[in-house]
Amino acid sequence: MDEPLLYSQLSLTRRSSSLPKIIRVDPYSDLSKLRGVPRYEFSRGIEGNEILDMTGLKGVEDLGDRLRVLAGTPWRDVIRYSPELFGNLDFSVGGSVFFGDAGFGFNEFGLIRDRVEIEGYLNGIKYTGKYNGGIIYAVYIKKELKQLINKGYTTDDIDAILYKLKSWFSSGFPAFRDITINIQGGVAKLIVAYPSTREQLLLKYVSDLQKVDPVYEDLSPRHKYRYYGTTDLNGIFQIKENLKRSERTILRFRGTKVYFVIYSNTPLKFIDTIPLTSYSDSDAQNNLNGCVLCGRCVDVCPYGEMMGSPIYTPLGLYVLQPLGFAEGLINCHMCGKCVDVCPSKLDILSDLRKYARYNKIDTSLPEVRELPATSVIVLTPISKGFEDRAIRALLYLHSKGKKVGLIKLDINVLDLLLDKVDWENISKKLEGVNEILTITPEEYHYLQPIKRFKIIDIILVEELILPDTDIEGENLHIPCMLGIKTRKKELNKCSLAFLEEISGKTVESKLPAKYTLCPITARKLNIKTPLDTVFPTLNLEALKNIISKLHQGVEDGDLLMDDSKWYEDIAEELFKKVADKIISTQLNRLTKEELLFLYFFMDKFAEINEKDKEVIIKEVNKILGSN
Repeated sequence: MDEPLLYSQLSLTRRSSSLPKIIRVDPYSDLSKLRGVPRYEFSRGIEGNEILDMTGLKGVEDLGDRLRVLAGTPWRDVIRYSPELFGNLDFSVGGSVFFGDAGFGFNEFGLIRDRVEIEGYLNGIKYTGKYNGGIIYAVYIKKELKQLINKGYTTDDIDAILYKLKSWFSSGFPAFRDITINIQGGVAKLIVAYPSTREQLLLKYVSDLQKVDPVYEDLSPRHKYRYYGTTDLNGIFQIKENLKRSERTILRFRGTKVYFVIYSNTPLKFIDTIPLTSYSDSDAQNNLNGCVLCGRCVDVCPYGEMMGSPIYTPLGLYVLQPLGFAEGLINCHMCGKCVDVCPSKLDILSDLRKYARYNKIDTSLPEVRELPATSVIVLTPISKGFEDRAIRALLYLHSKGKKVGLIKLDINVLDLLLDKVDWENISKKLEGVNEILTITPEEYHYLQPIKRFKIIDIILVEELILPDTDIEGENLHIPCMLGIKTRKKELNKCSLAFLEEISGKTVESKLPAKYTLCPITARKLNIKTPLDTVFPTLNLEALKNIISKLHQGVEDGDLLMDDSKWYEDIAEELFKKVADKIISTQLNRLTKEELLFLYFFMDKFAEINEKDKEVIIKEVNKILGSN
């Protein structure tokens, strides 16, 4: 729908002069038939009537001594494979080759494109080798097989570091793999890297340097403008004031040639002798409200996945909102995964809630009797349909010696999504409760704000039961709402099940798991939760046996009741005491689990009158010590 508007954003301040046609490229696309301008990442682009969207083309193949990386893969996903060189972690590998980035290793290798081979298409013809234009499909990167040493020098005097470098290059070309200056918060760090075998060769340069960790460039500094360019050492002295005003500056050196990246919160001016790249920012107003177009939220957004487009992610919201296309764009379940990865630490959920417009969502409560306790299973409209699951969980936990009750919280699902719940009032409903057990991960996630008003633990029932099972980690889906990371990313993947329920949209989901901690996912994919393995079903036929057991000795009870009726109009309290004693005696014939079973289902039996129900409720509370 609005994808051309999204891809017309070329940088933080530049938009294309016309709306392009978007062609989505995936691993199965026939690139020999495609023509257009490739877009490998969201943060940098150039104009074109047809944009080839390569941002979803991701993956790393380990070939032993080298890597085959699909063009849309960010360096963040490559760095763990120890590549020989790398670029800004938020930039794509294909983008670094396409734009001619000077990443790590610039001093020794030159631009990234000079050190890699690509698999691409030029005028419809496939070729492999040095980049020679056209569409990049994959990039071949050598692995780093040598031990590298990183050493650094830190000072608040930028001039001191620049003059140090000037002296280095005036007497030769130091054989460093990489020379980088990182300037942030008024502090400048000179960092060099080199193979350990060159230690003796470089002693005169590193004698006053200390061992440090490598510095990885990314888009993390919060900024509204960024500038890219190439100059020399003298040129760096000429833009020194811009360096001091920046949020962060990265300088990479190759002899006296310097490649610079400047991140700033104010627009900067550059003299004509220092030209900027086409994807640098202009003096135009930045309307993206702090978004830096890194695309990290796109990679983790379940709603964008469900809707099949990046415009339904926070990135889409920040790009389209200034153009008036934000309302109803993202009606998601506010999982917060975007917040976790945002380098600018934006209050994304608040921005999403301003424009969310949901269709009618069922707000009716589950139909089940409550049972007060200090530890309770809490049901909300989200757990509607899971009444039997709640009772199974309660019965199982009691069988393990854990006293658990059950209460319902009448909280509108829309209020949960839009953060409009009166949590202070809800906390009053939980007076005397010190532990909440939730049936769904969604309720676990949404009920967390209660902790601002009450000291209370919140636990997902399935997590509590998991240690009692033989379920192995590689078979278990961990819902994103729990905020728990797993080694296998696909086991952390959102099933989209709850998103379907609140959107009315149905999409296919596949998870490489036999079990899940989310009952909504289990219902959609027809797989099991830990509770299903330890307490598969409620045997409602057993209720008849419980009623039969309850009515044993009924004849003696009836005789006693007839005899006590003599007191009915004379000593009413005595009559009631006898009647209560009879039903209490009969209830004592039941086990604790049978008594709980009866408590939740006694409304199903006409032979249990209201007075008997009152006694049952009283006995359940007394025997369980719930009150």
